[in-house]
This record gives sequence, C-alpha cells and structure tokens, in this order.
Amino acid sequence: MRLTVSEKQEIIHLVTRSEIGVNRTLREIGINKSTFYNWYHAYSENGVEGLIPTKRTSNRQWNSIPQEQKNLVVKLALDYPRCAKSPDFEPNLLRFTIHSKNCTIR
Repeated sequence: MRLTVSEKQEIIHLVTRSEIGVNRTLREIGINKSTFYNWYHAYSENGVEGLIPTKRTSNRQWNSIPQEQKNLVVKLALDYPRCAKSPDFEPNLLRFTIHSKNCTIR
C-alpha cells in the first residue's frame, strides 16, 4: 500500500516527536525502519516535494532482452545459417561472434 505525501509527512512528524524512540514507534505503526529513513532523508533534503513518488524510468523488466539485441541475434542467424543450425552454436559463441565482428544493427 502506497502512502500519500501528507501521510508520510505525518509519520515523519509523529516519529521525530515521539517520546518512546524511533524503533519502537516505527514498530508500533508498522513502518520499516529503512523506509522511514528513506522518507526522512528525502524530506530533509527537499521538503514535502522529496516525498512525492518518482516515476519509474523504464517499463522494461530487468531480465528482458531489448528488441535491438533480439534483432541482432536474428540477423546473425540469417547471415551465418550454418553456424546457427550447429548444436555447438552456444550463447558464448554468439557473444564472441558479436564482439569479434563488431556487430551493430544497421
């Protein structure tokens, strides 16, 4: 569950003014300590604007292969059909072929 900017600000004020200590206060309200300190640092540096969620820079998953690289693999397979059909044509050989021929998408 994402909290609003005003809720984050309220939690920062609650925790910093608490008489029972940061750890115990965070435990009681169910906020992870590292999450709180991320908010606290952002708030200290940039005020309320530091608490505004940032947009993610990419919709691409971390382990997906970019279309450009997929196109390069297809191009290599078409340019070297004997190699591509060989059972020895492994990822390391493909990597070596790409680097040794300085392959780029044209």
